[in-house]
Amino acid sequence: MKKKSTGLLFITPFILFFMLFWLIPFIYGIVMSLSKYSLIMGNQGFVGFSNYIKILVGDSMYHNSFLLGLKNTVIFTACTTPFLVLVLHYCLIGFLTGAKEYSERFILPRTLFRLLRWQLYLYG
Repeated sequence: MKKKSTGLLFITPFILFFMLFWLIPFIYGIVMSLSKYSLIMGNQGFVGFSNYIKILVGDSMYHNSFLLGLKNTVIFTACTTPFLVLVLHYCLIGFLTGAKEYSERFILPRTLFRLLRWQLYLYG
């Protein structure tokens, strides 16, 4: 019984911070996305999925902004992820036993293939 209570004692701060800084804002964001909300007027009622339809389908300003943001996010992720993997690869080689062999066999070929694929996609 003592081990169980000790474990609960150690996990309680994580659960509290997780709920306070991740779970509650996540749920609140979903609720706000399903309602009509204005900074001046506040919450003006539930509209369901019409906000999502306005963004995904149509010729509104929101649709164009969403597509531009999506394109920029995909390009940024595709360009920075392989670079970060390469940096992590060279940082781990000196610290972990077997990290060099693992990264040379699995991580490095995949990363280089992604870099080559995006170079061909972007430049020709």
